[in-house]
Parts: sequence; C-alpha cells; structure tokens
Amino acid sequence: MRKLLYLIMASASFAAVGEISAAPGSPNVRKKSTILDSSNILVSNGEWTIIPKGAILYTPDHLKSKFSNAPAEKFLKWSDFLSKNRSWLKTEPVTRSQITGAEPIDPLKKEQFELQRVIVVSVYQQKPASINQKQEN
Repeated sequence: MRKLLYLIMASASFAAVGEISAAPGSPNVRKKSTILDSSNILVSNGEWTIIPKGAILYTPDHLKSKFSNAPAEKFLKWSDFLSKNRSWLKTEPVTRSQITGAEPIDPLKKEQFELQRVIVVSVYQQKPASINQKQEN
C-alpha cells in the first residue's frame, strides 16, 4: 500500500491539502485528506489513473462508467493511461488565465466537445489541470 501511495503522489501534478475543522467550541483539528479526495479516478480494462477534480471539461453519458470511486487493479501514469485510451479520451490544452478563471473556455470548443463524444480533459504543459470556472448567471 505504501508503494502504491508513493506512485500516486509521484505521478500526480497536484497536491492534496488537509482541511481544518472549525466546529464551535472545539479546537481546530486538521482532517487528513488524501490525493484521491481531490481527484477523479478514471478506469479502463483493469487499469486506472487519477486527474484533479475540475479537469474534466466534458463527459458524454455513454462514458460515465469510466469514472470510479475506487482504484482498479493496475495504476498507470497519466501519459501512459492517455496513450492507451485515446479512442475515448481527449486532451484540451488550456492557458494559465483559463486555469485561474480569468479567461473562459471558448463556447465553440464546448460545442465541439459534445460532437466528439469523448471525455475531454483540460491540460496545462501536458498534465491534467483543474479549471476555475466562474459561475454564470
């Protein structure tokens, strides 16, 4: 288990942080969280990888089964998992300003995602990246 956790942490492009509990009348206690708490798990043919929550730009209904709450048998680095699953997994390069939410994802690209019928993951420097999407009224 320790080796598996090391592999996950070594291949991830983001870090998990603890949350602080602030219940009235109790001392602040740091609640342990794992990298899996801030990640989506993608699975295929007994293999799995993780990507940060917020990195999924589009998921068609017929591919929702590719998400799991628990790891499968064999962990793969993101790049290896992507190369094995290109038939249903696509990347969309994003800019730093799109990551921070200062610049939105082009609405025309979002329409293209729907036509492609694959899971689309935002990437920055070829690694999955969470997008801070501003709320639209």
